[in-house]
Amino acid sequence: MLNCMGTTRKQLHRMILYEGLFYSVKTCAYGGIISIIVAVLLSKMFATSFENQIYIPWIGIGITMLILCLLVTSIMWVALRKIEQHNVIDTLRKDSI
Repeated sequence: MLNCMGTTRKQLHRMILYEGLFYSVKTCAYGGIISIIVAVLLSKMFATSFENQIYIPWIGIGITMLILCLLVTSIMWVALRKIEQHNVIDTLRKDSI
């Protein structure tokens, strides 16, 4: 659709890449906050049974966020390759029906 409105191939690639990065950073931020809250709650819950300190696995969270960013970016890249294989006129014809 955007190809018909005059975007170049480079602009489309950049837009899809930024969209994927935006989604992955947003997901990492939400997931990081939620995982830290869950870790603190679990630690407090088990503090009544065991003597322990709050431990937040920063390395595990960092590795998971990195893998998530790479995964979302690669999925967007594959989707971009699929979009490029379609003919613009046929895609518009199918969308209008």
